[in-house]
This record gives sequence, structure tokens and C-alpha cells, in this order.
Amino acid sequence: MDGVTMTFSADKLILAVKLKKYTRYPAKKLDYLTHCSQRNKFIYFCTPKVASSKLKILLQIAESRSLGLPDPQGYLQKEDSPLVGFIKLGVDLKTLFESDEFYRFTFVRNPYTRILSSYLEKIVHGKKRNRYLKKLGFKENADVSFREFLQALTSPQKLHLNPHWAPQFHFLRPDRIRYHFIGRLEHINDHLPAVVKRIYNDVNLNDIISKEERTHATGALEKVKKYYGTDEIELVRRLYINDFIYFSYPLDIELCSI
Repeated sequence: MDGVTMTFSADKLILAVKLKKYTRYPAKKLDYLTHCSQRNKFIYFCTPKVASSKLKILLQIAESRSLGLPDPQGYLQKEDSPLVGFIKLGVDLKTLFESDEFYRFTFVRNPYTRILSSYLEKIVHGKKRNRYLKKLGFKENADVSFREFLQALTSPQKLHLNPHWAPQFHFLRPDRIRYHFIGRLEHINDHLPAVVKRIYNDVNLNDIISKEERTHATGALEKVKKYYGTDEIELVRRLYINDFIYFSYPLDIELCSI
């Protein structure tokens, strides 16, 4: 093994050790889920199934405009995005996750609707559903009910297998990372303009929203009564108890829209 490879491996190991103070997420996954601006000094912690596609497209357009670049034509993959993961910023972790140098924000969603949305997109209608079914212990093309899906997630390994259904708390760790703002999907029409104004004071949000397309909406809120019974409610409460507690969502499913 040459010196360059050894140094690179040692750097990755040091980063992994230091990162444990803030999150148990592997550095590679965390890097993919963080969208950062060196110019505008912010870090968006992207939470899958919380309007993440919409937010990433919006931020990519806004960042491109702030850099004097043409608007992206649709969502850009990480390697082409004007926003970068936290590793490429080259800033120490304390500055990234604790200081006021970078504005840290994220959006969260009620656990009841978030996990139902994940089930509908990934297990019921997803193009890669067989891959997910296999990893969760089901046979290919199996007709898996919402209850069966939740029961599979009672295995900690399967619960944390994919960020689309892993607890939001597990990734975001608001007990360790100091956020300046945690918005709610349920109030995104009020919360999003406040965030955009804070990080881009010269960007017309309405103009950007008119260009943005809805890509992964599942209408989960309207389908809650169809999919939830006593067992499903109890399973979600047990699996996502930290999301309910740390993000102040009511356990009463009748209040899942607030």
C-alpha cells in the first residue's frame, strides 16, 4: 500500500472517529445527505421523505443564481450540484456542527405520514421495490401490507437500512448538532420562505417555486385512515418514539396534519 493510500485511509478513519460525537451516520452517507454552500455559508441536512427533492431543486437553482450561473434544468446529481457535501467544505466538525459560521437547517415530518409515504413510494409503487423487499426479508413481488412492512422494521438493522424510513432523529441528532432552524413539512409554506430569505436575501422564491416540479409526492396524509389501524399506530409510535419526542409531534394520529 503506497503512502498516499495509507494517508487517505487514515484520514477517513480519523473523520469517522470524530464524527461519532455528532452522529452515528457513516461519513459517506452524511456527506451525501448534506448540501452546503461555501459562498452563502449554510448546511441543509436533507431528510428523505420530507420534500427533499423539492428543497434540493430549489436550493440548487438559488445557489446557481447567487453564483451567476444558469438555472439547472431539473435536479442535479451530487457531483454536478453547485452545493457540496460537508467533507468538501474542508472545515473542522466543531465549526460545521456547533458554530454560527454556518447556518444549519433541516425540515422534519410527522412520523405517521413520513413512514406511510416511504411505504407507498418504495414498497408499493417503487421501480426498485424488489430490491427493498429482499433486503427486508420478503420474497420478490410479494404483496406486503403496511403492517407487515412496519413489523419488518422492528429489527434495528432493517429500521436503519435505508434513510427513507430510518428515524429522522437517528440522522439529524438535534441533541448533538446545533440547528439554527428546524422547519416542518406541515408548515413548509411559512417556514421555507423564512429560510430562503435568511440564506439568499436577493432571490425571488416565488419565481423559483414556479419552475420546480413535484417529483415524489405520494399523498400520504390523505391516505392515513385507509392504512392505519390500532396495530400500525402502536408500531409507528414504538419505532419512531424519538421523532415524536425531539420534534414535538403529537402521538395522537388525528393530529398528524399539524
